[in-house]
Amino acid sequence: MTAVFDLDAAQYWLGEQGIALGHRVRSRRLGEGNSNLTYLLTTEGSLPDLVLRHPPRSDDGSARYVKREFDILTGLAATDVPVPSPVALCTDASVAGAPFLVMAHLAGAVMDSIDDARLLPLDARARVGPSLAERLAGIHALDPHQCGLDHIGPRTSYAERQINRWSPRWTAIGNATDQQVDEITRYLKLHMPPQAEHRIVHGDYSLGNVLLDPTGSVSGVLDWELCTLGDPLADLGTLLAYWPDEPGVHPATDDDLTLEPGFAGQADIVEAYAAQSGRDLADLGYFRVLAYWRLAIIIQGVHQRWLIDPRSASAAAGRLGMKAEKLIHLGHALMRDAMTG
Repeated sequence: MTAVFDLDAAQYWLGEQGIALGHRVRSRRLGEGNSNLTYLLTTEGSLPDLVLRHPPRSDDGSARYVKREFDILTGLAATDVPVPSPVALCTDASVAGAPFLVMAHLAGAVMDSIDDARLLPLDARARVGPSLAERLAGIHALDPHQCGLDHIGPRTSYAERQINRWSPRWTAIGNATDQQVDEITRYLKLHMPPQAEHRIVHGDYSLGNVLLDPTGSVSGVLDWELCTLGDPLADLGTLLAYWPDEPGVHPATDDDLTLEPGFAGQADIVEAYAAQSGRDLADLGYFRVLAYWRLAIIIQGVHQRWLIDPRSASAAAGRLGMKAEKLIHLGHALMRDAMTG
């Protein structure tokens, strides 16, 4: 069911855990994420600001997913990957209406509008894409066992797991693009590359899920709820699906931020990732198709939940149905190119 979250109760619980917030705490919603709702808790005086995240619904699995993200942040906090330090975890939905986690607030800027992009000087814009690629290669260089994260996913084919997970979702929520989805699904099953590596993959790596410093370098990586073990090229495919470098063809983003002058193109991102990782990118085309297909199904699911209960997601979810269809069209075009190329 949809959670009616009680921020005051959550703050009281934090105080009981010895986490002082002061008497005048201001809360502000961060972003328009629909899978988890995120709030900045601004404290008084010299107390550090905190970030609280909770799922929009409280159900049997929500506590497990919140704990999983908390454990992932705990494992990554000891690495060179800049993530928010985990502070507290509450798995008891009766405390505030839903389970929640609290983490430190990282310094940095989220670039999620054209205005944000235009504030960056040209040299910083040029740095953003390569920095995203280099940071992603750093994530993929981590040893899951050494991070204590070898339990976050099975050592089986990532692509096969994604197909098995998301295909039934589309069957339940499909629309006018059903035929194209079926064709992409068949392609993904028939052309699945063997998986030689089982690395930590973010699962939703994009410009919207990182923080930037004034030079355009990545200073923080956020939103690890979809993190698992898998093929590193899946993350690179997702990043490219979110990165417009041609007008009007990338509906995974609301604004064509990276079409502003000075930003790197997709080819530059791929080159930077290859140079940093030393990884063979021969199967990248497959994972780009997988990324469009998967994003479309996830987005359509959020839109469907919003249609049933508008409180389950932000108002932006009302625009997602058309975006999902465009993603399918783009994935289908990439698939045709791969099959004829």
